[in-house]
Amino acid sequence: MNKSTIFIFANKPILNPEKVKLFENLNSNYTVYLNSLLYLNWIEVVSSIKNNYDVYYCMNFNDKDFIPKNFFPRLKNLLLLDNNSTIQLEETFKNLQLKNYTKYLFIFYNSIGISNEDINNTFNLLSIDNISITIGKARNDQLIFAGTNSIDQDFFEKLFAVRFEYDNFVEQIIKEDVFIHKITNNYLSINDFTDVKKLYIELSKKVSLAYCSEIMHERFNDLFVEYKDLLNE
Repeated sequence: MNKSTIFIFANKPILNPEKVKLFENLNSNYTVYLNSLLYLNWIEVVSSIKNNYDVYYCMNFNDKDFIPKNFFPRLKNLLLLDNNSTIQLEETFKNLQLKNYTKYLFIFYNSIGISNEDINNTFNLLSIDNISITIGKARNDQLIFAGTNSIDQDFFEKLFAVRFEYDNFVEQIIKEDVFIHKITNNYLSINDFTDVKKLYIELSKKVSLAYCSEIMHERFNDLFVEYKDLLNE
């Protein structure tokens, strides 16, 4: 039976207040809070998909002791990765291949704007016999997801070598004999306080309910209220 799998991927510490990279204007506690909300929003989005995708949660090993209880729906699907994520994920996929996974989607945790319908459509694009790759682009030219129906070492090296820059990733794979589906939409990649401002504006729109529930809106609003003056500058 063909199966598809989703990886929600954090390539750096996001919950450890001593290791986390701070957002400008945010202290460590609120940086961790924002990171946790972005990751939790993804957990909620993929959990609402009716199709039976397997989901794995990739976190940096430095976050191990800072993961809240019940943060993940299935703790057994948590993958703690060291800083050499490429090699470790390759080893993981050697085992996953045995489960007959045929389509893979990597979503970077610090993104938002992708609905469960978008995810289903992305997997549909991978349902061909030829090697295929789908790539998602945020407004700030960041790579926010990449899907494929063929996994090898070369894919990992390219995915993690481009520092999540969309154009660099496209340049790396354009020479390959693969079908490439480029997907651009009103997606956001949250990397600095300017992006937090964009997130603040985006979540004020009713359309955002397609990828961020009312409960998650309320949680994000707790952060926005704290920094409202800076967000409105």
